[in-house]
Formats: sequence, structure tokens, C-alpha cells
Amino acid sequence: MPLAPGRPNLAFIAHLKSTSLIFFPTTLFLALVLSLFFYLKLQNELETLKSHEWSHVEAGQQAISHEFKAATTDLACLASSTVLRNFLTTNSKQDQADLGHEYLVLAANSQLYDQIRLLAADGMERVRINFQQGQPAIVPTADLQNKGRRYYFTDTFSLRPGEIFVSPLDLNIEQGRIELPQKPMIRFGTPVFDAQGHKRGIVLLNYFGQVLLDHLKQSMQGSASEHSLSSPDHNLLAHHQCVTGKPMLLNQQGFWLLSLNPEDEWGFMYQNDRTMANTYPAAWQRMPGQPRGQFFTPEGLFTFITIKPLHLDHISSTGSPHAFQKSARKQKAADYQWQLVSFV
Repeated sequence: MPLAPGRPNLAFIAHLKSTSLIFFPTTLFLALVLSLFFYLKLQNELETLKSHEWSHVEAGQQAISHEFKAATTDLACLASSTVLRNFLTTNSKQDQADLGHEYLVLAANSQLYDQIRLLAADGMERVRINFQQGQPAIVPTADLQNKGRRYYFTDTFSLRPGEIFVSPLDLNIEQGRIELPQKPMIRFGTPVFDAQGHKRGIVLLNYFGQVLLDHLKQSMQGSASEHSLSSPDHNLLAHHQCVTGKPMLLNQQGFWLLSLNPEDEWGFMYQNDRTMANTYPAAWQRMPGQPRGQFFTPEGLFTFITIKPLHLDHISSTGSPHAFQKSARKQKAADYQWQLVSFV
């Protein structure tokens, strides 16, 4: 018998209610399970990402340590060289030529140094090797210069036997101006003495800072943040966003030595305000004074290590962006610090 118009189908309504009592709780339960699954998967991906970033800043730290060790080892060998001792004793043209050849061999084999020099007690270059267009060459005597007013000479000459001066990583200055194209440089120097123990000058290595920066980037290239963390099906993080981790290197004042934007680098040489404190203020506030750390800000994930690459017998200084300006002050090994950052 058909229902009267407008009269509800009570059986259907009862069936709908009973079905709802089963269907909606089941659906809600499945939704909660799926949400929990994706949440846990996301947390797992984040932990994997964070772990990979730690491994890569540590790899970068090791790369920097390796470069400093190579340069200081070469410097110690040159300072104790028999050829050098002979030249300091005889001051002969032949011993000077032999010393130039020794420096030339080191420059050619290592390809780490823009210049290798012996400077006399007055700052005058006695032997100098220049690395030009991929080849080292001995600079003629007529072209040698006096560097007695440069901060790296005075800071190195004041040291005791066995001590090593390490300059800040900065840009090379020639003829009173920043050399172009830019040439990042670290100067490693130590005083030298004759057979009677008299201080006769310094040996100085101008280490290519770009070699260190390139090795640093290479050591961190395998970062998990630069490619998919898991299978080709795309992990959850890669599905939701483009994850790109990049290395950054900062000096103690927060100026960029290596930046995501090359135009921000070397601000202290150009006396501008391009610092991490101005670009990522929330992140920078959490870094100074801390040996290491990892945290999220609205900009992304920061993982950092404070690097102190000098040994106890190393001395540094603040250096100077000006050709003939003295260092503002000397620095102990522990005060020579960089912040190595991986940013996702």
C-alpha cells in the first residue's frame, strides 16, 4: 500500500540512523588513524632531515679542519727548511735562487697558495712566488715590494718561535684596493730565525680562501635536503615543498663569508650592513655563544656548528679592510670563530 503524500518512511529513517551509528564512527576512526599515520610519517621525515643536516655540517667542519692543517703543516716545513737557514746565513744569490725553487715546487704541487714569500725584518720581500693563470712563477727581484706596513707582517713578526699567525678570511688587497675579481685569502705566517737565534723575518703563505669555500661546499653537496630523502615515490616533505639545503659560513660578527646570495658576502670589507642578523634576525639571536644548535624559524630549518679552527700556538687578529691600517687587536686561538650553517 503506497504511503500517503508527505508521510515519512519510518523504516527508511530507522535504517539510516542505524547505518549512521556504524558508518560515521568508523569513518572518524579511519580519519584519525590516517591523520596519525601521516603525522608520524612527517615527524619521521623531519627527524631524518635533521639528522642528515647534522651530518653535513659536521662534514663541512672536517673539511675546514683539513685545509687549516695542510696550510700550517706546509708553513712549519718551510720555516724549518735547510735551504732557508742557508740563505739566512749566507744571503747569497745562489741560496736565494734555491729558496725560490723550493717555494716554486710547493706552489706547483699543492696549488693552494696565491703567494709564498720570505720577508725580511724590515718587511721587504726577499723571495716571492706568484700563482698566475694556473702556473706559479718566481717574481723578479726588481718587482719585490716592501710589506712592512701591512697588518699581517707586523702581527706575524711580533710572534715567538713556533707560533703561527692566521689572518681573518678576507679579500686580497693590491695597490691599496680590493683585488677584482675578488680573491678570498687567509694568510698563514711564522717568524724565522738564523742559526744564532736572531729573528730575521717571516715566512708567509697566502692561502686561496676560495679553495676552502669550494671544498666546504663539496663536502656538503650530498645533503639530504638537496634531493629526495627516501624512495622515488617522493617522500612527504618532498611532496609538500621543495626542500633545498644550502651551506652558509659567517665570521664572528655575522658577516657572510659564504651566503645564499653572493652579493651579501664580504660586507665587512665593503663596510656595509649585510649580515645574518639583518637577514635572519630570529635565527641569529639563537646562535652567538652556542657551540652548536638546530632549530626551526618561520624561514626554515637552521643547523649550525661554531668552528674554532686554530690551535693553541696560533695567533690571529682582527685584520683590516685597509691596505696600510694596523689590526685593531690581536686574538687568541679560541677567539677565532666561524659559524657554519646548513639552511633548509
